Amino acid sequence: MIVQSPPIHMSAGRLAAPTVTQTKSPQFGLMPMLQPASFFQLTTENFVWNFFLQDVIALWIPRVINSLRRGRIPYDPQEDPSIREKKPLEQLLHSLYMNTKGLNYKNGVEETLREVETGPGIFIVPAVMFAIGSALMLGRLGVVLSSSDLKTYHTALMETMKSQALRKTGYFSSSVKLDQANQKMIQTFLDNLLMKGKGHFTKQNGLNRIIGIKPSLALPKSDQALVAFLQSLPGGKARLNQLTYGEALTAWIERWSKMSPKKGKMFDTEFVKQTQQMRTIFSRIAFYFNEKVLRFKNPAKLHDITLNLPKGAHHATTSVEHFMECMRKFKPYAEDITQVARKNLKGVSGTPNIRNVFYKAAEKVLTSTRSSKLILSLSSLLLTGFTLLWISSIAQRGKTYEANRTVRLDGMAPEGPAKQPKFAGSLPSHLAQKILSRQLRQSTQTSTAVSFFDAGKEVSA
Repeated sequence: MIVQSPPIHMSAGRLAAPTVTQTKSPQFGLMPMLQPASFFQLTTENFVWNFFLQDVIALWIPRVINSLRRGRIPYDPQEDPSIREKKPLEQLLHSLYMNTKGLNYKNGVEETLREVETGPGIFIVPAVMFAIGSALMLGRLGVVLSSSDLKTYHTALMETMKSQALRKTGYFSSSVKLDQANQKMIQTFLDNLLMKGKGHFTKQNGLNRIIGIKPSLALPKSDQALVAFLQSLPGGKARLNQLTYGEALTAWIERWSKMSPKKGKMFDTEFVKQTQQMRTIFSRIAFYFNEKVLRFKNPAKLHDITLNLPKGAHHATTSVEHFMECMRKFKPYAEDITQVARKNLKGVSGTPNIRNVFYKAAEKVLTSTRSSKLILSLSSLLLTGFTLLWISSIAQRGKTYEANRTVRLDGMAPEGPAKQPKFAGSLPSHLAQKILSRQLRQSTQTSTAVSFFDAGKEVSA
């Protein structure tokens, strides 16, 4: 078959480009492949998921299967005359049922407990301990912040308290309600970190530039969340193409300052959901600012921001993901400082004196949080170690532990009377007798071998 190529036309002394008809390539169903791909991407990027996957596939499943087979009661249909007249399919199903019934389930449960404790348990015990501490202890989520991050952001908060910006908001006034004071503190704190001094989003860097994102169904979910956030601003739908990065960040900081986890609640799912959504919005704002305004060429830096931190502080340049995770944990910590200070404001007047009360409260919360971190760390270590020892002791009880039973009869003397196995009552009499005779034969062979060995030693002597 000869395929004719499209004609080439001469125009102005040059060859015109040939007309190409674009054909639609066949589409294959990729959705069944995308879901496993996203799962394995999570396991390769996250250390905990990677550890769990390797532990379950390479260690947990094989060990549990072996523990179920060790000490099982085997069933041989050829030795059971009661099923000889049944059909082959019925014999197969009955054989599967009896072999499944004869597995050593107690041993399997013991092995499963040990695998859970030595695998996920190593992470679960400290996670539960710190979840309790973050809900009940002073400083709350500050106990799960790293020591360097806690020191960095605590120092930055003290610098914010020294500035006049926080004083102008009325934060140190006892007439302002606690919730309002917390919101003003967080707003001023984030404003100083992001949009002042050496912060990432300053006027010098182009804070007043227009974002210019357009709504479209083709946008990814993260960009759709950003568009929905911008449209929710006052006049956002009409001014969507005119909104600047400064307006978006100011509105984002205001909303972020109003969110807080409920005290005494270990797992506040609503707070986690809200912070995750706000984290996505901030991440997209930072990405577009880096790409369109600062024009970063290195893809690795498109998700980095620079913070206005005091001199000598660590993490001045950090990723958006790390910054948002720190802010999620630091916000309740900062709110506890305000709460402790408010309890000591009675009879105190004058901004300098009130500010000193807040400094003392901040120092108290910092000391308490560090002590809580130490207590929780040692408690988690001791509890995890105790649990591991307890699980290990179960496997070393030997003959007294019923899950360690084997096919041979433990405790039966070679010359003594045969003991009926505990599981014999659950089998037909002819099968129990078959197992018993097999074990007696094995014991006799062992005794004979020992006798020959002793006789050989006497002859050589």
